[in-house]
Amino acid sequence: MLERPQPLPVSSAEEVVFSKAKYGSVKRAFVVLEKDQAVPKQVQEGMIEKNPPNRVELIGDSDHMVMASQPAKLVACLLAIVQDLS
Repeated sequence: MLERPQPLPVSSAEEVVFSKAKYGSVKRAFVVLEKDQAVPKQVQEGMIEKNPPNRVELIGDSDHMVMASQPAKLVACLLAIVQDLS
């Protein structure tokens, strides 16, 4: 089993603060993977709530490896996101 024996080093003890003027100006999208067992839907929804994206897409019947389980749906989804947010 691969595992990291210790946490990644932190370069600074200071808290990182993101501003709307810079980080907030970047358009973001979130693709919810309905059957993801690595990151359950409830956790994905919490991520969306804490950092609201400009667009949320849902790919049903997809596990964590959407590029392998639903590649055509992923491509269509990403193309739609690019067209919408460009």
